[in-house]
Amino acid sequence: MEVKYACAVACFRVIIRSTGGYAMKKCRCLVFVFLGLFACFAAPQAAFPDDSEKDALLEKLLQARENWIQNASFCGHYTVRSGSFTSEEDAMTVGIPGSGRGHEYGFIAKLNGKCRRQRGFSEREDNTDPAGAEPVYFDTVANDRFCLHLERRADRGVLQKFSGEPGESLAVICVSGSPASFFSPYVYRFIESAAEGSDFGYAPLEDGRVLLAFAEDEQDHSQAVEKITVRTDLDRPAIEQIRQTFYAAESDSVPTMEIITKVLEWKERGGVLFPTRIRTATCSYKPVPEENVWETEEWVSDDIGERPPQEDDFTVRTERGDFILHLKGPQKERTIHIDELTEEDYDPSV
Repeated sequence: MEVKYACAVACFRVIIRSTGGYAMKKCRCLVFVFLGLFACFAAPQAAFPDDSEKDALLEKLLQARENWIQNASFCGHYTVRSGSFTSEEDAMTVGIPGSGRGHEYGFIAKLNGKCRRQRGFSEREDNTDPAGAEPVYFDTVANDRFCLHLERRADRGVLQKFSGEPGESLAVICVSGSPASFFSPYVYRFIESAAEGSDFGYAPLEDGRVLLAFAEDEQDHSQAVEKITVRTDLDRPAIEQIRQTFYAAESDSVPTMEIITKVLEWKERGGVLFPTRIRTATCSYKPVPEENVWETEEWVSDDIGERPPQEDDFTVRTERGDFILHLKGPQKERTIHIDELTEEDYDPSV
């Protein structure tokens, strides 16, 4: 299998070198050629899937996201560890020990159209600062109408007004490396474009997985290529890995950056499969390949999905001395549920 994959990669590289800058302007086509070669080597029996099969998968992915936006409800605590590696393989497989680079910890929750994310940073994994100072701490809660953000220790915050469009509150928890990142608008704009008729690559893999590939030319002549690995062995398809590759110009054969986000562990909670361990590796390429460094973060939650979220999970308590920008009325100690905020509470002049 490894030899066949290497042959496909070699073929792709030969095409690039022999066609020069003009062909790179057609990088979209080359990506699809490469995927076609890969599909032939990796899974000859399914190298040419029926268009209806591809369309059905896109539609199922869009339906899964719509259902997730409207109905997904969960909560859990998490930690994030970070490290640096000199190869992609190590970045995605080698364990990340506790280190002095800092430690993120927090809580995320989603109840239909409401989202909350609490996060703190500490130099120690027991969430304490060695100098005795209170760790930096942020608290953000939102529905599709309002977002309330607090920065604890700085005693300040801001109330933002949202459009009211379903799913806008996802911005709170759609951060890189979290379970919500697999439903982000950036990821799904490629899937939506493909569902509307744009070209994309489709290659069945082993173990009930499918590789989708998309390319997009930006207005500044840069290019983004996205490859998504989808699990199709479940009741609903689930995105397992996202690889984003960015090029400074259409004619470039060497990317400027790559970002890989992959679910390493899943756990079933009440009949729902939750990602409980996610790793994100980012490489900004330098002129000397040997100097490339993969900056890696691993998101882990041991209790996500173990209990349903409660309304109290979306209640924020402000303290005396806090100043909330755009929040009308006396700045005093109070308890605010995100659904209780109305137009009368929002004042952009404050």
